[in-house]
Parts: sequence; structure tokens; C-alpha cells
Amino acid sequence: MKMLFLIVALCILPIACRAEDPRIAEAEAIAEETCACVYLACAVETAAPLLEQRGLEQEDYANLPPEHISRYEAAYEETGDCVRRWILE
Repeated sequence: MKMLFLIVALCILPIACRAEDPRIAEAEAIAEETCACVYLACAVETAAPLLEQRGLEQEDYANLPPEHISRYEAAYEETGDCVRRWILE
């Protein structure tokens, strides 16, 4: 029984302790700042670092947990939506 617990712990621990990719937090911060802008120029300038980069790479989709990918894609979409809203106003 102890051996089974040890095997399970050794398999799960690396997954649970995996550090979050810093691009996710950065994308969420950019989305928040972009949507808080009160001028189009501010929104475009704030969003540019995220919208101009290539986004996630193919290996990211294979290696990152699905919830991290979803958070990144949601932040990217929110940033684009906030800029488009300013352009349409």
C-alpha cells in the first residue's frame, strides 16, 4: 500500500508543482490594462505586446495544461475585443 502511494505521489507531484508559464499572467495583465484604458491610443499601445507576438507555440499546446491554454486564449481574445470596441466607438 505504501509503495502504491509513493508511486502515485511521484507521478502526480511534478504535475501539481509545475510552475505557471509567465506568459499567461502577462497576457491576463495586458488584457486588464487594455480594457481599463480610456483612450484608443492607450488601448492600442497597451495591447501591442500581446497582439504582436506569435502567441503560443505548437509545443505549448502539447506541454501546457488545458486550463493554462484556455486562460491565455481568453486573455488574448479579451485584449482584442477591448481594442476593437475602441475602434468602433
